[in-house]
Amino acid sequence: MKWGEIINRLEPKFYLSKYLNNEIKIQKSPFDKAFLYKITKLISDGTHFTPNYVENGVKFLSVKDVRPFEIDYENSKFISVNEAKKLDRRCKPELDDVLLTKIGATFGFAATIKKQERFQIFVSVALLRVKSNIVLPDFLTICLNSQLIYTQFDRVIKGAGVPDLHLEDIKKIEIPLPSLNIQAKIIEKFNLAYATKKQKETQAQKLLDSIDDYLLSELGIELPEEQPNTLGNRVFLRNYGELMGGRFDPRYYTREKTEFFKKLLSLKFEKLKHFIKDGSYGILPPSDSYDKSNPIMLLRATELKEGLEIDFSNLCKVPLEYYERRHNAKLCKNDILIAVKGATIASKKCITFVKNDVKNIIVNGTIFRFQAQTKHNPLFLACILNSKIVKKQMKYNLTANNAVDYLDKNLIENLLIPNFSLKKQTQIANHITKIRNQAKQLRTEAQTQFQQTKQQVEAMILGETL
Repeated sequence: MKWGEIINRLEPKFYLSKYLNNEIKIQKSPFDKAFLYKITKLISDGTHFTPNYVENGVKFLSVKDVRPFEIDYENSKFISVNEAKKLDRRCKPELDDVLLTKIGATFGFAATIKKQERFQIFVSVALLRVKSNIVLPDFLTICLNSQLIYTQFDRVIKGAGVPDLHLEDIKKIEIPLPSLNIQAKIIEKFNLAYATKKQKETQAQKLLDSIDDYLLSELGIELPEEQPNTLGNRVFLRNYGELMGGRFDPRYYTREKTEFFKKLLSLKFEKLKHFIKDGSYGILPPSDSYDKSNPIMLLRATELKEGLEIDFSNLCKVPLEYYERRHNAKLCKNDILIAVKGATIASKKCITFVKNDVKNIIVNGTIFRFQAQTKHNPLFLACILNSKIVKKQMKYNLTANNAVDYLDKNLIENLLIPNFSLKKQTQIANHITKIRNQAKQLRTEAQTQFQQTKQQVEAMILGETL
């Protein structure tokens, strides 16, 4: 870089070629260009102080509730009406405002407020209110979610350890600004593609949801319905004699859990330990042993993915001694893996199956790995463990280790599993695999087509095509 080319920022990262090329691409657009502060009436963020949460009240959204083009109002925390009124003085979200995530690994996700919903936001979310005579809210949201703008966010992001988009940097983000008519055309094209994507994803999810119905049908049972999380359902009595020699945590004795296990015990289920041939937790190498030059790959719970899949693309690497030290930590073909710690337990990503041969990989201590006995189909066991029937058992039987949920070996081995003949197990496993493959194909099609449209839309934003 020449001294005359250096503007405002002195850190070398700011002048990497990918950022400079992105800037050139925007400047070449035939459209007017505008900084965000020029086309908005307000750019703010939520409260910088953690509020007092209540059981019911005004919804309080944080970074976890905003995803590209979507806002999740159903899993938020709540604050009191009085506290919300105080926070309204800073910014009060309105219809057609744009929310933008600004703190954490998921910075740069934007969504337009599409419905009248009373809520407030945390500091991790920025709010942008557009000048509607210059820019349409949905056009701004499309821009903010594009690679063009993400590259600008990545260029100015601050924070040691926790990424943080500062408001002053958000205000200086530059976008091409076509006419309102062209903006409307871009929105129309994008919305059609997005609706198609969501439709295919919905079809895929319905297929996946049908797996539990299929299993219940094969078992010939109906599970008790989940009860709403009301105060009445959370308050219950148990005789002291029922607690003797057992556990004292209240959630272990809820009505719903009691009814669920009564149902299972009436069926011919067997404990998982009778299916297991070789089971063990992994190993926990210290993080300071991680190095790309090491020969052994370490599989963590974060690499377990939905649909019994594993992401091998970005594994940490550890020294050879950890591979040689613990035979039971070595990953092998036909292994079944269970995430045993934290929020991953009983989630969509808690169970995986190793379909192919693997080399030089160990699993870490937050994973329980095992092989099935030869008289059982390992894929069948993985499918059953991934079902609602078993995940409910995991949730009900959780213990806490230093306030973190944990599945210990005893609980895992005592999970109740339906026992079919090997022929029937293989039939069930093949049927479920067929369903999963159909769902995977739909999701792949949805994502591929959507990415193609995003590239076309980005070209339209730049004025390269119309």
